[in-house]
Amino acid sequence: MPSKKKNEIFETDEVDDVGENEIVEEPAIDVPEEPVKKVRKKRVLSEEQKERLRAQLAVGRATSLANRRKKKQLTEMAKEKQKEAKDEELMKHLESKKLKGNLAKENERLRLKLKDLESQKRENRPDTPPPKKEPEPEPIKKMVTIKEEIAKPVVAKPVQPRQSLLPMGLKLSDIYRM
Repeated sequence: MPSKKKNEIFETDEVDDVGENEIVEEPAIDVPEEPVKKVRKKRVLSEEQKERLRAQLAVGRATSLANRRKKKQLTEMAKEKQKEAKDEELMKHLESKKLKGNLAKENERLRLKLKDLESQKRENRPDTPPPKKEPEPEPIKKMVTIKEEIAKPVVAKPVQPRQSLLPMGLKLSDIYRM
């Protein structure tokens, strides 16, 4: 197929005459050869070394098994504790429901008792209430005139000695004597 070139100056298309039947050779791609890996020789172990390694492997497996069993027991204990906590919460809820039922019954019983007491009180009440006592009027006091108040002599109150703050009723004179 002829290829077209664009003339940059005149902006026209030009066709190159390349033979359609020509084979274009592409350069061959060189594939690098992968290096061959060296095969390591196995280390030859003596029977004693093999027995020691087998013993170590057996001990490691036993330890691993023991650790897995411990972990399983711990998880079972944790699950059991969670179940116990849920069971305890459920029991508390059921007890509170039962208690509410008991409280309702107790409230009803107390209401009936209160009604009985009120009816008994009405029956035992006398028909007419006792007469209320009227408070006696206060007697009239004699008024003091200004002349009488001025005429009274002023009398000074006797001075009382201070009470001792000392323990056991001691006096200062007793302390000075000591």
